[in-house]
Amino acid sequence: MTAAVGAAGAGAADARARREELLGALTEAGLAPEADPRRIAEYSFDASNYRVVPAAVVFPRTESEVAAAMAVCHRLGVPATARGGGTSMAGNAIGDGLVLDLSRHMNRVLAVDETPGAAAVPTAAVPAAAVPTATAEAGVVLTDLRAAVHAATGGRLTFAPDPSSQSRACVGGAIGNDACGNHSVRHGRTADHVEALRLVTADGLRLTATRSGIEATDPGDASATARARHLTAQLRDLAADHLGAIRTELGRFPRQVSGYHLRHLLPEEGFDVARALVGSEGTCAIVTSATLRIVPRAARTGLLVVGYADVVEAARDVPAILRHRPTAVEGVDEVIVETMRRRRGADSVAELPDGRAWLFIELDDDDAPAPTTSAGRGADALDTRMALLADQLTQAGHATRALVVTDPVARADLWRVREDGAGLSSRLTDPATGRTIESWPGWEDAAVPPERLADYLAEFRELLTRHGLTGVMYGHFGAGCMHIRISFDLRTEAGRAVLRAFCTDAARLAVRHGGSLSGEHGDGRARSE
Repeated sequence: MTAAVGAAGAGAADARARREELLGALTEAGLAPEADPRRIAEYSFDASNYRVVPAAVVFPRTESEVAAAMAVCHRLGVPATARGGGTSMAGNAIGDGLVLDLSRHMNRVLAVDETPGAAAVPTAAVPAAAVPTATAEAGVVLTDLRAAVHAATGGRLTFAPDPSSQSRACVGGAIGNDACGNHSVRHGRTADHVEALRLVTADGLRLTATRSGIEATDPGDASATARARHLTAQLRDLAADHLGAIRTELGRFPRQVSGYHLRHLLPEEGFDVARALVGSEGTCAIVTSATLRIVPRAARTGLLVVGYADVVEAARDVPAILRHRPTAVEGVDEVIVETMRRRRGADSVAELPDGRAWLFIELDDDDAPAPTTSAGRGADALDTRMALLADQLTQAGHATRALVVTDPVARADLWRVREDGAGLSSRLTDPATGRTIESWPGWEDAAVPPERLADYLAEFRELLTRHGLTGVMYGHFGAGCMHIRISFDLRTEAGRAVLRAFCTDAARLAVRHGGSLSGEHGDGRARSE
């Protein structure tokens, strides 16, 4: 016993000494590290199940300060984690070394270029063309970026990715785990909007990744120039050595987010290093700023709310819905709706069609096909498309009833139910008993090809039952990505054993349906052994 206490005491003393060495080196480098108990506690958490206590936190003001901090960490062998809003659900934004919070100071929108004179960086896959862009530091909150783009373009353009955490999540985090959002069926993932990334390497060198390679941010920096050449050679070799596997296994469906996006390194993609780094979760370099595509906003959108007997029946209609080129196909089940009403009042949810699960389908007036009736273009054409889809789903699909929502306030209320799903689903209300159900992430983000979603969900429900668990289902039906909070018991050994066994079985199920362990939230700790 005495020996054990002594060893523990020595370990604690060593940890204190290492922390003091880190704090001293950071201070000497002109930074202002913080390691008081309150600050350390604040940065021990993100939105996941995990708690990891860091050694210190810094709030860099510039890319040079990020580089200085990384050089210190490299010299001392201290891990570093970049962080913005801390909304990560897979444990991506916490670490036991130095945490760099970029959201306090590195939060400027640097430029909005609505009418560039030339392409950002043309590639073999993307020919030269003028691409409207916005350039922002990594700590910019997504809604602030969007507001800046709207203001600069008179509301004509926007930044498309819109995860439900967008009012807190930052650009760097969206790039880190390749965030998507409600409108990914039209606009894709964050990777589809990246044109260039400013980076800091693990040892403090500053590089820029583009759509056709990687280069020193400062051409006069000999060390960075040599590193860019070395990395270029290594990445080309990596792509060439695994050409067949990358071509056949990666990029198979819209939400294949787990792992590294190596398909962007293929010759036919133009050796697109910038997009290959999206989704790498800070394991390759720290993103300090990004140049991002911005896209036109639709002049008018329409919302169709469709009721179903359950989520499986809703998923069976997804392939038919996608043929109508929707901008969004989102879904919730009755547990989230009931929780919203109990938490925020019966009138917090607008009228819904009969059912126990609902799809929110948004169409817009952009790229609309010619109407099949005598109705003209514009508003009449959009109304016609909405009515045709509603008729198809109720007469030839699996829907119980469809409701076209025209009132802007009702539309906003309904979208709020979906967008608040992640927060609401942590403490749910059972519609049958009124009891509170505590649920957790951990297996909340798998994705499969949309045409496989219904069969996957049917088997997934059986898997929950077999392990004695319940799960609330909501998310991006149109992209085949479901966010499922599950009633894991994380407080006991037996409960954690169930978590491990369930996640193993769930991984096998997702793979059997051609899916990905993560469709948006990243791998982090949650998708690791």
